[in-house]
Amino acid sequence: MDDIQAPRHEQVAAAPPPSKPADPVRRWTLITLVLCIVLFGWTLVADRLTPYTSDASVRTFVVRIAPEVSGKVIEVAVRDNQIARTGDLLFRIDPTPFRIAVERAEALARQQPWPVSDT
Repeated sequence: MDDIQAPRHEQVAAAPPPSKPADPVRRWTLITLVLCIVLFGWTLVADRLTPYTSDASVRTFVVRIAPEVSGKVIEVAVRDNQIARTGDLLFRIDPTPFRIAVERAEALARQQPWPVSDT
């Protein structure tokens, strides 16, 4: 009898599968892509927190307001980012043109009315 024994199933080591060499171009492409996505996300978040531009215009949420009368604004009664409620004073319009219009209307009302003809 031979002293050589046949290897059992448990004793046979499976040959490792041939490993693919790591492609450095693919790895750096993925790293660059992930970095671009992270920087884009950071830009969106940072722009919402502190908007900044070099040409002095900011694109952000703007609430449009429309006065009931037009005129020259002589005082702004709110600060940036202040919460304003309904009825709060936002700005003051120059009252001079309105005062002149009232005085003119009162002067016209004091004048003699035009004669009315009954014919």
